[in-house]
Amino acid sequence: RAARQVALLLGCCSAALLRCLGPSFVARSSGGVAADALGLGERSLRLRHSRLARRQAPTCAPEVDLRPADIRRDELHDDDEDEDSFDNPDEGQQEVVQAAIDGKNLFVTGGAGTGKTWVVKEIVRRLQQKYGEDFEEKVAVTGATGTAAVLVGGCTLHSATGVRVPVYARDFKRMGQSLYKNAWGKQIEVLILDEASMVAGEFFDRLEAQMRSMRENDLPFGGVQVILVGDTFQLAPIAEKLDPQVAKNLVVEDLEAGLAVVPTPKGRKKNELHTNRGMIFQGDAFWALSFTIKELQVPHRQRGDKTLADILAKLRLGPGEEGFDEALITLNRECYRGYANQFGGETEEANQVHLVPTIAKASEINRERLNKLPGKSLFFHAEDGVQESSEIPENVTDAVEKLALLEQRRTILKKSTFFKDGDSSCPADKKLELKVGALVMLSRTLKGHLVNGMKGRVLVIIPG
Repeated sequence: RAARQVALLLGCCSAALLRCLGPSFVARSSGGVAADALGLGERSLRLRHSRLARRQAPTCAPEVDLRPADIRRDELHDDDEDEDSFDNPDEGQQEVVQAAIDGKNLFVTGGAGTGKTWVVKEIVRRLQQKYGEDFEEKVAVTGATGTAAVLVGGCTLHSATGVRVPVYARDFKRMGQSLYKNAWGKQIEVLILDEASMVAGEFFDRLEAQMRSMRENDLPFGGVQVILVGDTFQLAPIAEKLDPQVAKNLVVEDLEAGLAVVPTPKGRKKNELHTNRGMIFQGDAFWALSFTIKELQVPHRQRGDKTLADILAKLRLGPGEEGFDEALITLNRECYRGYANQFGGETEEANQVHLVPTIAKASEINRERLNKLPGKSLFFHAEDGVQESSEIPENVTDAVEKLALLEQRRTILKKSTFFKDGDSSCPADKKLELKVGALVMLSRTLKGHLVNGMKGRVLVIIPG
C-alpha cells in the first residue's frame, strides 16, 4: 500500500510554488534530469510534474508595515533607437519590408544593431495602412518575451495564442477555446514574431499543427502569413527539464518515436508532455513555410564605430571562429570598467545593469551599491506557499487515502530547493532590502507595459 501511494504521488504531483513580496510574485519551477532519448540536459531536482501557477499568492505585509514602494519606470530603451528613421532605410531593410507587404513568409535575421526591430515596426506600420480598421483582427504582432513584445507594440506569443506556458501537448488546444478560437481559426491573416530564436522548435511545430487543425487548411499554419524576426546566434529557447523519476517512467515505445509520454490507466488518452526542445529551425514547421530568408548586414547602432561593429560581428559567431579570441581580448581591454569606479555616483555607468555569472556575485554587487546610498534600509520578507494538484487518480476512491495523498504532495513541495536561498528558479528573494534611490528590476511581468526586465528607481517608501 505504501509503495502504491508513493507511485501515485510521484506520478500525479502537479503543483506551483509561490513566493510573494509586495506585489505578488508567481513562479514556475521545472524538473531535473531528463531522458537521454529526448536529448534533455541535467539539472537539479525541482518538482514532479510542475505546472504554471495561474493564481496569485496573497500580498504579504512587509516587516515594517509599508505600502508597496513607488517606482519610477525608467524609459524602456529600444535597442534600435539609434538607427536610421523610417525615411532612410538601407537596401536590405527595404527588401524585407516589401517582401512582407507582398505576402511572403519571411525569416529576417542579422546581428545586433542591424535594424531588425526597425523592420518589424515598419512592417507593422505598412500593414496598418493596408488593413485599416481591420488591422487588429487581421495581424497578430507578438514577441517571444514581454520586453520584445513591448518594443514592437504587441504581446507575447504565448499570451496571444492562449497557450500560455504549456506543460502537456494538449495545452495547445487552448487556442480553440473562447475568443482565441475565432481569432486564430478565422480572422488572423498575418503572424509577426520578434525574437523568434527564443521560441523552441517543438513549440513552433505544435502551434503550426494546431493552426492547421483549427482552420481546416492543410497549408503550413493554415495559410496564415508568418514573419519571423530574430538572431539564432543570440538567445536560445529554454528547454524544460524532467524530473528523473518522471523520465524513468516514460513510455519506452513513445520515447523511440521522440515523444515524452507519461503512463496513464488503460482506456485513457496518452498524456504527452511538452518539453520545449530544439531551436526553431530544427522543427518541421520552420521548413514547411518555405521562408524567404533575409539577413540584415548593415550595422546601424555602431555605425560611428567600425571597430566595435567588427568586434561584435566576430563575437556573434562564437568560440572557434576566426578572429574570436582577438576580438574578446580587445573588447575586455577597451570596454571593461571596474565596479569600484561606478558605485555611488550618478554617472551613466553607475546606473547600468552588470551581467555576472553567479547569484552570489550579483548579490555582492547589489549590497555594495546599496550601502553607498544614504538613508536606512527597509526589509521586505517573502511569504512562501505551495499549491498542490487536486487531481486524484480514478483508482483512488477512499476519502482518507485521498487526503493523505494531497498532504504528501504538499510536504514534498514545501521541501523543494525552489525555496532555498540562492536558487535561481525563484525570481523573488526571501528577504528584499531597499532604500530610496535604489535601482530595481522587475523579475516578472505584472500588467500592461510593466514587463520582466524593466528597470526603475525607488522614489519613496510610504509608511502604512
